[in-house]
Amino acid sequence: MNRGIIESRDVCSMVLAEVVRIWWESQEGDTVVIKTPWKSSIQEVKKWCEETGNIVESVQSERGTYSITVKFRAPRS
Repeated sequence: MNRGIIESRDVCSMVLAEVVRIWWESQEGDTVVIKTPWKSSIQEVKKWCEETGNIVESVQSERGTYSITVKFRAPRS
């Protein structure tokens, strides 16, 4: 199930905080698309995924906006 799209011009730490909030409300296999102008968000989200077992499914760039699709694993309690 698609959990939606996060469109943010905030710095990457704020984007990641929103991803974590959605993750805690998600089910295994849900996805979210993050759209941001901050290239550094790609590395931050990838690092977070490695630490939490979530998966970066794709990264795309178009007209100065980066789209990062993340597939969620079940949140740990």
